[in-house]
Amino acid sequence: MGMHDHFLPCQKNTPIRRTSVLVSDIGEHVRPLKSDDIKELFRQGVLQIVEYNTTGSLLWISHSECFEYWKWAQSHLFDDSKPHTEDYPGNFYLVPEEWITPSGERLILFTRFH
Repeated sequence: MGMHDHFLPCQKNTPIRRTSVLVSDIGEHVRPLKSDDIKELFRQGVLQIVEYNTTGSLLWISHSECFEYWKWAQSHLFDDSKPHTEDYPGNFYLVPEEWITPSGERLILFTRFH
C-alpha cells in the first residue's frame, strides 16, 4: 500500500466545473474546519471539494483531483497567527468549512480570500 492509499475513495471522475451562484445555494453550512477535521472527513469518504472565490464563482474540484487539491491547499489554510494575505503563498488564504447539499452530500468548501 502506498503512502496515500487511505485517500483512495477520491476516485470518482467528474470534470472540474465553474459556476456562479450564491454560496448559500449549495446547501447548509455545518461547521468551520481545521486541518485535522479535513483529514478525518477524507477518512470518512467525503468526496467533494468546492472552492469559492469571493468574486462569486464556485470551482468544483473533480473527485479524482480532491486529494491533490488538498495537498496544495494546506499551505494556504488560514491561521490566526498569520492574519494577512501577504503571509501566504500567492497572497491569498483559504478558509475551509463543511457543508451539506440539499441531496445530503457532504462537501468541503474552501473560501479564497485575496
